Amino acid sequence: MPNNDDDDEPARSPPKVRALASAFEKLSQSSVSLGSEKQMLAPFTSQLSSSGDSRAFPPLTTTPSLNGDIAVKMNKQPPPKPPSNRQSNANSTNSLANTQKSTNSSQLSSSSSSSPRKLSVASIVSAVNAQTSPNPFSDAGAPKLGSGVSTPADSASPVFSKISALQQPHPPTHPNPSPSKSPRPRSPVQRPPPPVPPPRPNANFTSLSTNSTQPAVSISPPSSPENPFSSGSPSSPSKDPFVDDSPRDIPASDEHKPKLPPRPVSLAKFSGSSSPQLNRIFPGDDRKSSVSLNSPDAPPPIPARPSPSRLLAETASGSSSGLEDGFQSPLGVRTFIPESGTTNRRPPVAEGLPFTDLFSKGHVRCVAFSGDTVCTIGTEHLRVWSLQTGEYTQKISFAPDQKATTMAFVPTVPGSRTFDVSELLWFALERGELQALNTVTGEIVDQRAGVHTSNVSHMLRAKDQLWTLDDSGGLRIWETETGFHGFSLQSRPISRRIGVRQTSASLQDGRLWTAAGRVLELNSPDAESAFNQKTDVGSLGNISSLAAIPGSTQCIVGHDDGKISVWDSPFNVNGIEKKRVIQAGGYHRITSVMVVGNRYCWAGYLTGKIQVFDILPPTNPTWSVLKEFRAYRSVPVQDMVQNTSELNQSDIRILSLSDQGQIRIWDAQLKRDWVENELKIRESQFCSYRVVKVLICSWNIDSNKPADLDAEDPDFLQNWVTDYGAGDVPDLIVIGMQEIVDLESKKNTAKSFLKGASKKADKSLTDTRFKLWQNKLMGVVRYTFGNRADYKLVESRQLVGLFQFVMVRTDNKFTVREVQCEMTKTGLKGYHGNKGAIATRLIIEDSSFCFVNCHLAAHQKEISARNNDTATIIKDMSFRECPDQTDGVFVNGGDGSMILDHEMVIWSGDLNYRIDLPREQVIAAINQRNWDVLMRYDQLLVQRATNSLFALKSFQEGALNFAPTFKYDPGTDQYDTSEKQRTPAWCDRILFRGGGVEQTYYKRYECRISDHRPIASGFLVRVKSVDKDSKRAVYEDILRMAQRG
Repeated sequence: MPNNDDDDEPARSPPKVRALASAFEKLSQSSVSLGSEKQMLAPFTSQLSSSGDSRAFPPLTTTPSLNGDIAVKMNKQPPPKPPSNRQSNANSTNSLANTQKSTNSSQLSSSSSSSPRKLSVASIVSAVNAQTSPNPFSDAGAPKLGSGVSTPADSASPVFSKISALQQPHPPTHPNPSPSKSPRPRSPVQRPPPPVPPPRPNANFTSLSTNSTQPAVSISPPSSPENPFSSGSPSSPSKDPFVDDSPRDIPASDEHKPKLPPRPVSLAKFSGSSSPQLNRIFPGDDRKSSVSLNSPDAPPPIPARPSPSRLLAETASGSSSGLEDGFQSPLGVRTFIPESGTTNRRPPVAEGLPFTDLFSKGHVRCVAFSGDTVCTIGTEHLRVWSLQTGEYTQKISFAPDQKATTMAFVPTVPGSRTFDVSELLWFALERGELQALNTVTGEIVDQRAGVHTSNVSHMLRAKDQLWTLDDSGGLRIWETETGFHGFSLQSRPISRRIGVRQTSASLQDGRLWTAAGRVLELNSPDAESAFNQKTDVGSLGNISSLAAIPGSTQCIVGHDDGKISVWDSPFNVNGIEKKRVIQAGGYHRITSVMVVGNRYCWAGYLTGKIQVFDILPPTNPTWSVLKEFRAYRSVPVQDMVQNTSELNQSDIRILSLSDQGQIRIWDAQLKRDWVENELKIRESQFCSYRVVKVLICSWNIDSNKPADLDAEDPDFLQNWVTDYGAGDVPDLIVIGMQEIVDLESKKNTAKSFLKGASKKADKSLTDTRFKLWQNKLMGVVRYTFGNRADYKLVESRQLVGLFQFVMVRTDNKFTVREVQCEMTKTGLKGYHGNKGAIATRLIIEDSSFCFVNCHLAAHQKEISARNNDTATIIKDMSFRECPDQTDGVFVNGGDGSMILDHEMVIWSGDLNYRIDLPREQVIAAINQRNWDVLMRYDQLLVQRATNSLFALKSFQEGALNFAPTFKYDPGTDQYDTSEKQRTPAWCDRILFRGGGVEQTYYKRYECRISDHRPIASGFLVRVKSVDKDSKRAVYEDILRMAQRG
């Protein structure tokens, strides 16, 4: 038998439990006409069990009554059987129930067993609340946004919340009765509306419900308010005379917990004719479907990744969904690729400050920035830093049981009595206590407890307001009052309530944008036409940060999947609309976004990188990446805040905080970049120009020697280097070759990579082949041009199978300097040089050049491997810096240490990108000379058009008006007839990037000793010479123009 020793001590049970037991005893002697009573009463039983009360309730069963209702009655015990543990518990439960029944029978009204008395839920709640202490304090003065009436005191009761949540129709849990006694369907019990609390005088804010007829609610202070500086324990704050501090249970209703979206289905279930969006992305798709997209019960389809080749085909055919506007999902949501061709990578370090870097010990929870003062909150201290000294000037230590949650500088009000900008700081402690700090003296000048009932998560600064928001959704709006110039914690805040646990918040002209998880919410406490609106972000990632655009109705949202979305909610429209999606940072999490003015959007990433976007004009959906720089190395950007000083609007600065407490100050206006752009526009005022003729040649020679070429076509090299034009002599000749040794030989590869003993032999082989080709090319150039031009070999380098050869004409008296060559391996994850690149950098006059010869990953389906190779080459190829070159030699804020820092970049080689068409269709298009069809499915063109992260996206290429150069049977004009039957492709390419360049030709040549055909291209490049005195005069004029306006 179970132990029931404490059954004779009911007084030890909590009052609430005893009240529930009494109410349940009344219920057990009668029939309650409700739906699904077992489910409704189950929480009470579990509550008694968890509270430690040993009394149990008798088992219940449901039986249909004559009028179709469901009655709950006592179960009778089954015939005697050997008792089990569960049955023993049931016996003791029935015994306890009988004892309780006899004890309380005198307190219950008489009722007939044949006609049981029905009890409503309201009567149960009244009986429970009558025996328990009432809620001592209610938040009648803080109406829920969108409700129109204030919350009654009973709503704060946990019992009321649970019963209210259970007062919904449920399917019956009892077995189906006989057809003759089938119960009639019953509507859910309607609970009468709660009573409206009496209004308090002197309110000054009205109900927010558009249909509410309730009178204005008001708050008046008592005749003698409490002393805010009275001593007391921080853990037990005193009640605020104006604001509710009573705890409350927030029910998990639809208002706080959004519904999950319906489960998506595959696109394969939808027919092409049922959705015009699908027809635009998949033209000619005749898949059949049993579900219509127009059906109200049909779940939304999965946003499929569009086919880049088909999108490119649409663009070539003039489709309206062109790639210049991004690609469109089946649901009509477009994802745009930002323009990054002129992205500047120089960090915009703030100028005019002695210190722009601060290092705080330990983790920093939040930061505030105003003027030359920076405040940080750590785990134990609040520190006040000065950017003039780089050290902290004040330190406030917290009690062991205290933690600060957020802070903000108080807005400056004209005519304030004491405090100026950068002096008064409000910060919040746990349990909602607020304090005010004079950052100059380090003195706590004001404090107030009980303003919020939970931790304050956000302090948002407006022009003449300060908004504080806590985790339970309590919103307080602080304003200045007549007779008090400035903000005070003793003033009367306006109280509102929004969704709970908002992780991001931003103010916009009296409207509050907040986000939690995947739900975006807009609250307008002072506008009846647009308040408490919610939307789910759909297929986008969780919201990690947001920032409202000042002077507009739009909000920029950052997601943890690297996308940025723009949402709009006009004042005269109810609802939040998604305007566009920007593929910003690939798949790296966006940790912080902020808007500077209405022009720039700053985005911080988990990788420590910061991007600055130009979001104007609003009609430009693609945006453009103005700046991309690494703020921290391998450390995430935790937060970004703007200088809130109102006295220094001409010098706006941004503070970024790393995950390890490092603080850096940036120039938000990008003034140095603006000056450089103005100098670029007025470049003709201090520069003189001349044209340089550049010849670029590329060929995969399939490990042939110069002797093999002489036997096949002895005149080919002369034709290759002299085809620049009739009588024209190139000033710069750059020849790149691939596979000068056999890379496919398993024996050679194994020896060169695994066996150290044979490295000398392999080195001898490659060196010999390298010298043979170098001597051959030098002899051909000098023999071909003869007395017409003199050439000097400035660089010749070899990396396993790669070979690059650079010669400069010397009789034109060009000034050539800063010549440097670097190599990067990409084969076997960078350990082997069978794939990789050679890059040569040089400066002619005051213009910089970089020539890249590469060999990328092979095979038809290895698109990602080729993309990774190009990204690795651009990232890892590093030249020595040229910080002394300040005459506009390099572009985009570079110092010459990276490939893309140079004004002119030419990228050539065996890029190995293929054509995504069956071999038969490619051969047919070649026979018809239909190059446009092949270009639509060329992998390189598709990647440049659709992949926002493609490293060669900013490069250009001439028209491919020649047949694919790969793969031939050596010695013939037949494409691959071997067992593999490889598809012909334009593997050999020449791309270029820069201004002031003209491509004169781009063609292939017919030399049959290799499985590749050689290619060449000619360029006319404008180089400049800078007059330093003239440039200095123009620079000073630009600065004067900037100061004027």
